[in-house]
Amino acid sequence: MLLLSKIAHRYVIRNYRLIVIEIVKFKGMIIYYYAFFVIAYLAKKAKKYIKYIKKQILICYVYFFYKIYELNSFKNTCRFNTFIKKFHYL
Repeated sequence: MLLLSKIAHRYVIRNYRLIVIEIVKFKGMIIYYYAFFVIAYLAKKAKKYIKYIKKQILICYVYFFYKIYELNSFKNTCRFNTFIKKFHYL
């Protein structure tokens, strides 16, 4: 959660390169939580761990899409939309 708060502070950004870094960090975090969830499931750990990881993944997704929505509301909407489309092909 500390990482999420650090990312939130950095989002007052006009530089696309920094946005890419934040999104890549974000994708990495989701992959990390998903991998942890799978390991916990395979090891048949206590259900509370699995519930916690599911909650963290949900928080990540909600935060990510909120930030995309926030950035889309800028004046350069068209340019940002094309940037996001290009990012999906990476």
